[in-house]
Amino acid sequence: MGVTLLLIYLSIVFAGELIAILLGTKGIYNSYIMSLNSSLYTPFLYGFLFLYTHTTWKRYFYVFLYFILLGYFISGGYYHPRSVLGGTAILVIYIPFFLAALVHLTDLLLDPKNTWFKFRLRLSLSMLFFSVVALIIQSFEWYYEDKYSSRPMIVFYIALSNNILYYFALTINFLMECIKLYRKQRLM
Repeated sequence: MGVTLLLIYLSIVFAGELIAILLGTKGIYNSYIMSLNSSLYTPFLYGFLFLYTHTTWKRYFYVFLYFILLGYFISGGYYHPRSVLGGTAILVIYIPFFLAALVHLTDLLLDPKNTWFKFRLRLSLSMLFFSVVALIIQSFEWYYEDKYSSRPMIVFYIALSNNILYYFALTINFLMECIKLYRKQRLM
């Protein structure tokens, strides 16, 4: 079940990024795609974390974090094609992402002998590292855009590299687990 949730998560992220790139190449402002994409993929990622968290209050914490995200997007009108995400959008997207990974990591470390420990540890650490770097880099990016109406290209390339490395790490971890599951089923 967890592998399926991660596959859906990665598929939605990939489709959303392709749509955003396609619209961006045609000169169409596409921040509403980011809002829709975040709203669609977050339940599957949090669902994976929910599935493998044993403490009840931590499970409900994921649901609470998701409703914060939805509430922010709905109250700001960010699902409309003419909406422009504000500078706080990055904080509202990545701080709950960081908190969810941190809560999952604490639950995971309390029981290190559970199933898929290494996979879930790699996933949590990837999420934590990605969200911290994204928060820092995106803050610089938004600051430069607000103050100077442009951003240094080095900031753009660091942000792009962070995104690529995160999804690449998730994909590699996901494929490794799929191969392990396939081998286990072949041996049975």
